[in-house]
Formats: sequence, structure tokens, C-alpha cells
Amino acid sequence: MIAQHGHQLYQRLRESAQYQFDIPSTVVTTLVLIHNIKSIILLLGRRTNVTAPSVMKCPKRTLISSQKKPTVRLKYIRMKKSEPMIEFMKENGTYQKHMQHFLYHCFLIVMCGTRVAGKMAETVVRSNDHMLLARADHTERYQPSPNGELQSEGLGQEDSVSIEGRSLLIKAVGTDEFKKVLYAHCSDDKHQNAATVMLNILYMLDDIDKRKEMPSSLLKRIIEIVDGCAVQYRCGTVLYSLALLAQRRRTRLTRLVQAPGHGKAEIDGALGTDKTYGDSVFDRQPVLAEDEDEEVDIWAELREPSTLNEDNSVQPATHSVANRVNRRVPIYKMEGGKKLSLAKRVYEILSDPNRTFSQSLDKRVFKERRYHHRPVSVANNHRLKMTAVGFPDEKRSGMGSTYCFMADPDLGLKIAACRFFCGCKGCEKRYDLPSIEERYEGAAKECKFWEVFKKDDESGYNDPMILSFVKANNCNEKEYNETLEVALNDIGMHMSSSVVEGHYGAYSVDHDKFVRYYLVQWVGTPRKLEQDEVVDNDGELVQLFKDEWVCDGIWLNNVERAKYWYWVGDKTITVRMKNVLHSDLEMKELSADNPLPRMNARSKETYTAKKPIKLDEEDHDELMNESHRRDEFDYEEEFVGDDDSIDYDSEEEEEVEGDWMSDDEEESEESSSESSSDDDSDDD
Repeated sequence: MIAQHGHQLYQRLRESAQYQFDIPSTVVTTLVLIHNIKSIILLLGRRTNVTAPSVMKCPKRTLISSQKKPTVRLKYIRMKKSEPMIEFMKENGTYQKHMQHFLYHCFLIVMCGTRVAGKMAETVVRSNDHMLLARADHTERYQPSPNGELQSEGLGQEDSVSIEGRSLLIKAVGTDEFKKVLYAHCSDDKHQNAATVMLNILYMLDDIDKRKEMPSSLLKRIIEIVDGCAVQYRCGTVLYSLALLAQRRRTRLTRLVQAPGHGKAEIDGALGTDKTYGDSVFDRQPVLAEDEDEEVDIWAELREPSTLNEDNSVQPATHSVANRVNRRVPIYKMEGGKKLSLAKRVYEILSDPNRTFSQSLDKRVFKERRYHHRPVSVANNHRLKMTAVGFPDEKRSGMGSTYCFMADPDLGLKIAACRFFCGCKGCEKRYDLPSIEERYEGAAKECKFWEVFKKDDESGYNDPMILSFVKANNCNEKEYNETLEVALNDIGMHMSSSVVEGHYGAYSVDHDKFVRYYLVQWVGTPRKLEQDEVVDNDGELVQLFKDEWVCDGIWLNNVERAKYWYWVGDKTITVRMKNVLHSDLEMKELSADNPLPRMNARSKETYTAKKPIKLDEEDHDELMNESHRRDEFDYEEEFVGDDDSIDYDSEEEEEVEGDWMSDDEEESEESSSESSSDDDSDDD
């Protein structure tokens, strides 16, 4: 039965009009052969009642040191389970259950493998600008072994290096060709979890931004292919970090998880050659005593690292590891009373500009190899624990059966997920729709695999779903707040990069019960504070912190009874960039095509002289949605200084002159407007 089901599944996939990949014919041939053998065994089983053996005797020759002659002993090897063949082969029996698991695994191999998911992901990146394709994996922890000697903990050499490799397919801005770049992140940190992986991703994005290969303001989407390691790439904490990253960089991220038992990739080979080269450096013979005429600081380059020239080429250090061909690199841990970082030494060895390769540049898979040393102290939120909720209560519908996760800035701190990644034209068109509901809700009928995953007319097995997060029981509250604070500061830094003097922006407020954001016209350029300070924003004292990005701006006052209309006031305030919702809004000036709404002639004349500007209604809706998403970043700030001098918890609302009116003022203004509307109707 299960063999017939496998054959039907194969035919169903092959007959799909839009299906463009093949399942190996050997799989189907094997299933059909198994089905025929099954019938024969069932027939024989009914007649002879054949049973599977439960115990087998295995002769094993052993040599006893106390005896002169070897003896033969019988060792009993028991099977996990034994049952009559009829029971084994019956419907819903052991055989069928294992074949169902086998067929499910074969389908995972096809859908999550290189021929389908990997090929579609690369096609999406190559057919669009400002996209990245990354493949990430951790290699086994590296520990040098000079002359092949194992450095055990008893010898004091228990240090090892964690190396995460990430291959990047990128088309740099201003170029027409794609290239592959290898990033290798070395660290002494024993942790390999969501915190360390996220720092490595951020370093890669910052590096290509500094090199001007892909500025963060232009980056649209990142597709990353990873293995199924839960603590590194697929768990609630990891997905929460992805959602934070999408908010911090204002870009979409799609994580594609490979099927269990996947093979090796090009990144494994590249990291293997790096480890082999490291062993060769550590294996070099030391200097003979009679040759040590002068003292040479082997690790002088640690204090004089390589730098980048203006054309982004590497400027090597004065001292190079490659020039010490006759000197063995030390692996001792102490020098001058200070502990040396093994990861730092490995980083210097691998990033040596004089390092040579066996292949020429045009034959190498990776045109560049970029190495990064991450200090242990940088990753400090290992106790942040989050749980993803929102999976359907069905068999094979949880985290372990989901192989595609999508982080979107418009989702806030949530994640969209589906069983398998699909990069067909229908799915890509759907994910580019403006509405969140249109992107991630409803059946995926646009997908070319709809006939394969279809349950009924309104649902399918590969429909997207929205996952939210809750703090786990063992989540550290302090690290949770620190994570949100770091994310908001990063948002402020990137908002600062798009501020233009004289343009307009919006920042969120939580003390005004009428509105959720204020508009400002930028004055000057953003700056990073060198120390904590307190500023006075029109009578309201605001605490600012060191290393925080701020910018001055002039408040925009609203035009009375004219929705979305504003005029530039005269009050300058200091805006915290981490509260900015949009740093470059487009405001429409007053014109014949953009007139003021109906109002009395006196008011129209007054506001016309103030050169009013209008906010687009769609921008207003987006600002409101973004302000609600920022509510998820709410955390308690630790204020410093004299608490008695600043009343941070005051419930008294500060009124802004000429900005927002109270209810009594609005009613009185409405009554006066109604009385004069008839007299001035001809002038309107």
C-alpha cells in the first residue's frame, strides 16, 4: 500500500503542469520492487508462518592475557524488535510505518535540497538587484596540534576556536557580475547560539556597507541557507533574533533550512583548507638556539593589524606570519602575564596577506576570503530565551517540520513561516504586495506547487503562518531589556544615516493621548553623544544617554480643521533618533493641484501665509502602524543622575503652543466657525 502511495505521489508530482524538477527514477523503481517482494513474502508468511529471528549467535575470537591459548566466546546480539513476518508486513504495521517515514524523508530531500530550494533561491537573487544569498555553517572547533600531538587539558591546552563560515553571493553596487565571498568568524567563545550567529551576520552586513558593495539603505532582502541545528539556526530565540535584525536593518530576511542528512557544501571544503593551513603554520619547526641572534616578536602584527586602503585593498602589516617560515607559531596561553587569544592568533594566520593558494584566482570558488575575530565579551545575552507560538496543532506542523522562516520589517517582532521555501514567480509576486494580510495570510494558490500541497480549495500544506514570541520561563529579564535597547540604538544609528537637513521626519510619542507621533523639520546633522545629558524640549526635561544618536528639529504645527496639513513652527527640540519612525517623509506643498480643504476666508488667508504642507494619507497610515510596532520595544530605561531634579513619571501633560487643541478649545472654535461659515461662503 505504501509503495503504491509512493508511486502515486511520484506520478502526481511529475504530472503537475508547472512541476520543473525530477525525482530520481531509482527511488520509484525501488518502491515498486519492494511492493512486489512484499506480496511474495506475505504469501509465504501465510503458509509457513515465518518469524524474524530474535537472537543470533556471533562467534568472536578474543585473546586473554592470562592464558596462553586464545579462546572463542559467544556473544549474543539482540535485535530491537522481533515479530512474526505477517505482523511485520500487514497494513499499518512496522514495515508501512518505516516506509512512510522513508517517503517523507525523500520528499524533504527533494524540496529542501540543492536542485529545488537552493536553485530557486539563487535564481531569485540573480534576477533581482540589491539582494544577497548566504550559506552558513559551523565547522568543528579547531585546536592546533603541532607535529600531530594532541593537546589535552592535562597539558594546559584546552583552548579551541569556534569558526562559523558564511559564503556570500553578491553583486556589488556599480558592477554587473556576481561574486562569491567567504566570511569566517573566529572566536574563543564556547557558545554557538543565537547571540553569536546574529553578531556574525551583523558584522558581515556592516563590512559590505563599509566597503560600499551593498549599502544598508539599498539592501532589500537576504536569503540564507542553513542546516537544521536548533540552537544555532532554528529555535524560538533564533527566530526572535531574526525579527529584531529585520527591524534594525529595515530589510527582509528569509531563512531556508536544509533537510536532515544533507551533504557537504563548498563552505565545508573552504573551512577545511583553512584549518589545514593553520595546522601547517603551527607545525613549522622552531628556530634553533644558535640561530637566535636577535629577538623577533612573532606576534608583532597583533599590535599592528592589517588595514584597508582607500580602494578597499588590504594593506598588510609590517610583520607577516608568512615571513616566519622557519619559526613555529607558539600555542602557549600566557605572554607577559596576559592570556593570549587563540582565536586572535588563528585569525592573523588565516588573514595573512602573503598567504598563497594552490589555485589561481580565476579558478577559485571564492574570489575573496574575509576573516573576522569576535571577542568573547561582545556576545553577552546568552540567557535570552524566547518561545515561538502559533504553530497549528497538527502532526508534523511544529518547529521541526518547518523549513522556511521569513522576517519582515512590516511584521514587527513576529515571523512568517511555511513548510518549504518556494521562489516561483507567483510566490515572489505575493510577498511583494503592500499589505501584510495579502503577503502572509490565506492559501498559497499562486504557488506553482499548489496542486502538490493542496488540501482543499481554501487551504494547503505550504500556506504561510504568523508566529509570535513569548518569554520562556528561564529567560533573563535584564538581558531581554538590554537586547531591546541595543536594537533600538541600532535603529537610531541607521535612521541617522538618512537624515537630510531641511527635510521632514516623524518620531513616536507616548505621553500625548491624541496622537502617536510628532512631525519635525530637521536642523543640522545627527550627532552621537559623548556623555549623558538632559535637554529641555519646550519645558519637558528629557534624559539622553552616552553613545545615543540625536538630532535637532523644528516642530510642525497642525492646521486647524485640515486633516494631514501642517506648518513649520519656531520651536527647536532635540529628537532621539531611536524613536524616529521615518527620517525622510515627503510633504506636498500648497498648490492648485493640492489646495487647502474648505475653511473660512480668514483662516485660509492666515494659513496660506505660513506656507502649509500636507502629509500623504498612506504615509500617515504607515506611521501609525510603525508606532504600534514600536510598542513591542517597550522596556525600562535606567536613568542616571539626580532623580529629585527630574520628574520622569509626571502625569501632567505639557501643551505645545499652536499644536494640539484641548476639547474645550475645539468646541469653541467649531461654534465660531459655524456662525461665520454662512457669511464667508462666497469667499471659500
